[in-house]
Amino acid sequence: MPNPQFNKQTSKLKFVIMLKHGNNHLKSKNNLGKLVNPTFYNFDSINHKPTDYIIKKMINFLKHKPAYKNANCIMIYDNIDNIFISRVNF
Repeated sequence: MPNPQFNKQTSKLKFVIMLKHGNNHLKSKNNLGKLVNPTFYNFDSINHKPTDYIIKKMINFLKHKPAYKNANCIMIYDNIDNIFISRVNF
C-alpha cells in the first residue's frame, strides 16, 4: 500500500539507497521480478522547499530505516527529469 506522505508522480526528488552486498533481504522486487534497491520519494509537504533542505530532511528520515544501516551510499535524482543530483556517502 502506498504511503500517503509520498507521491511518486509529484515528489521533487527520488532517493535510492545503494545497499552493501549480502543485503538482498532489504530489496524489493520490481514488476519484472528483479530485486531492486529501496527507493524513497520526498514528502509532498516539502516539495516547495529548496533542494538542499529536502535532501537534509530526507536523509534524517532515512537514518531510521533498516536499509540505511546497510547502505554504501544514497543516490539522489530529480524525480521529474530523472537527472542525477547528488550522492551521499557514509
